[in-house]
Amino acid sequence: MIRTARPAITKLSSFLLLGFAVLLSFASVRAQNPITINQVGTASPYPSVINVSGQTGVVTKVTVTLTGFSHTFPDDVDILLVAPNGTSAIIMSDVGNGFPTQAVNITLDDAAAANLPDEAQITSGTYKPTNIEAGDQFVAPAPNSSANTALSTFNNLDPHGAWSLYVIDDSEGDSGSITNFSLTIQTGPLTAAGGSLTGRVVTARGVLEIFGFDLDRDFPETRVAVVGSCVERFGAVDIGSG
Repeated sequence: MIRTARPAITKLSSFLLLGFAVLLSFASVRAQNPITINQVGTASPYPSVINVSGQTGVVTKVTVTLTGFSHTFPDDVDILLVAPNGTSAIIMSDVGNGFPTQAVNITLDDAAAANLPDEAQITSGTYKPTNIEAGDQFVAPAPNSSANTALSTFNNLDPHGAWSLYVIDDSEGDSGSITNFSLTIQTGPLTAAGGSLTGRVVTARGVLEIFGFDLDRDFPETRVAVVGSCVERFGAVDIGSG
């Protein structure tokens, strides 16, 4: 049985979005069970799951921490993170070559200064998500693979639900473990990328479902939001993260 932890929520500040008050928040949540990385194939459990609830707004930043990562040949290990809606990213794969690790603590953050090493010892620290070789394959219930690596892949998603970490060992002869993994999820208002987005905003007046959002091409100073079956037009509004 997979046990999950309830998130601790800290309200940071507030913004106005479409006339609604939107609170920013963050949650740091940890899976309780250790992960056993078997000699080949899927780890146990597969996946390790964290359930997130009680957040405000959409995802603006995700970091992942692997506590107590040990393996006799780290290059064998591939790790896939899947959001509640199925969006996925291979956040760590084919790193550390054959240099054994013992209880190192790894934080994966897009803002880190460096990738995980390819041909060197992995030490405790903060690194960018790193996938050295493309084409890693996972087995059900995971997605078959993912072309994504960056944790920004999860930006503007609804954070609520089960976040799944799938770990595999792709070669025989070596094994390892992870004491636990944790997520830190920051949330805030929707942000436009490439002129359009979809998402869900929990507001002071209820849940605002935005099924489509586009900049009006004829009137670039006007944004058009489709909220359910109702179309609202309004003047230019700053919906950035502040």
